[in-house]
Amino acid sequence: MDKVEQARTWLLLRRPFYGSLALQLLKWRRSESFPVAATDGTTVWTNPKGFDGRPLQERGFIVAHEVLHVIFDHCGAGARYQKSGLGPDGKPWNTMKAAIATDIMVNFHLMQDGFEPPKDAIVPAAFPYLSVDFDTTWEEVYSKLKLPSGSGGKGRGNAQGGGGFDEHLAPGEGGSDEEQAVSRELVLRAVAQALETAKRAGNAPAFGDRLIERLARPRFSLKDALVEELLARGRGADWSFKRPKRQKLCLTPGLIMPSMISQSAGKVVIGIDVSGSIDVHTLNYFASVLDAALNEVSFDELWVVTIECDVTGGQRVQDTGELWQFFQRVKGGGGTYMPAVFPWIDSQGICPTQVVILTDGYTDFGDPPSYPVTWCITSDVKSPWGRTLKVEAEA
Repeated sequence: MDKVEQARTWLLLRRPFYGSLALQLLKWRRSESFPVAATDGTTVWTNPKGFDGRPLQERGFIVAHEVLHVIFDHCGAGARYQKSGLGPDGKPWNTMKAAIATDIMVNFHLMQDGFEPPKDAIVPAAFPYLSVDFDTTWEEVYSKLKLPSGSGGKGRGNAQGGGGFDEHLAPGEGGSDEEQAVSRELVLRAVAQALETAKRAGNAPAFGDRLIERLARPRFSLKDALVEELLARGRGADWSFKRPKRQKLCLTPGLIMPSMISQSAGKVVIGIDVSGSIDVHTLNYFASVLDAALNEVSFDELWVVTIECDVTGGQRVQDTGELWQFFQRVKGGGGTYMPAVFPWIDSQGICPTQVVILTDGYTDFGDPPSYPVTWCITSDVKSPWGRTLKVEAEA
């Protein structure tokens, strides 16, 4: 029997929660490109030279370890931080810190569930200044980790320099067919089924119900709401009567219906709160939402503006690359007066179709301008004018 298959079977018989998820959520491949193992959130690669010779219990631990990386979306989250250039602590992204932080939390959960870690596993006890529990996030651990200066960087998520047995890749980075992590909905269904199976077997993980509650917590999709708002106030769609491909022809012979080329939101200004009350996690969330919206909506013009007590930066962007470059230059930390964007718009000679402001709402709102304004607010504050979208930054 293949050594990976043997480890998965051992988990199915002894720890069915992890064994069933290893089969449902992940593809398993062999590769000598990594010392022991690696995952991109959809696929796990194991190196026969570094994996097969380990005792069965260690191989089972490694398989369960990769399962939890998928459940917690560590690869997807790391890729989003790396794209922004900033880590959860607001400093330049450090892949080694992220790899160590996520491994600490994964191994904490496994050890609390009775697993014995391999000698090369990164465990919380190796960092006595850290205090972790089931509610601790890997971002919190990342922000408190102390590593030698110069360690880490923007490469692969490899903790080998600080211990550990696996590498954490961005979705699709390792050559798998998938460029996105396993969907939250699929993970929730699979975890619920696996937890029920484990409960019947009498060995459900201690954190199982807490995990279900966390995954099932409804999320407001700012991206979807923002796209809907932008298109609702935009200039509409562009249509084409160009002859479609044969497989898309309508059923009525000789009749060619128009097809939509794109939907434009018109001229849009996005104002972003970068005051001291906005943490780096929220700022990265704003950037990710705008990145996703750019992939679904076209603009006649799109301006991105940072605001404290006054406008601190503004740029017209045409693609997601320019957007992330803009965010990497963002510096903030001052006071807040979001209406400062309106005279800036006038000074630039911009006649916007609409303005969207991303903020925590702890600001004066001033007087409404002549154009529509949508406030995306992370607190319970509601704007006295314009439209307010209540936002909860995703974990």
